[in-house]
Amino acid sequence: MTKHIIKAVHDQDLELLLDGLGLTEQISKGQIKCDICGTTIDMNNLLCVYPSGEMIKVCCNNKECYETVLR
Repeated sequence: MTKHIIKAVHDQDLELLLDGLGLTEQISKGQIKCDICGTTIDMNNLLCVYPSGEMIKVCCNNKECYETVLR
């Protein structure tokens, strides 16, 4: 598997990224939660997708959650 560093994804490419990570179906079924606050993630409140060790995590659009991710 080739490793790429992605700094940003345009809205038009978000679904492609989520598909590649295997998250699209889980998000559509309400199975993904914000790693910080536990809010169910959907396509309207997804703010960021980020690596943490070997895991891929997601963050909702709550300002406090995003600030926590940035720290």
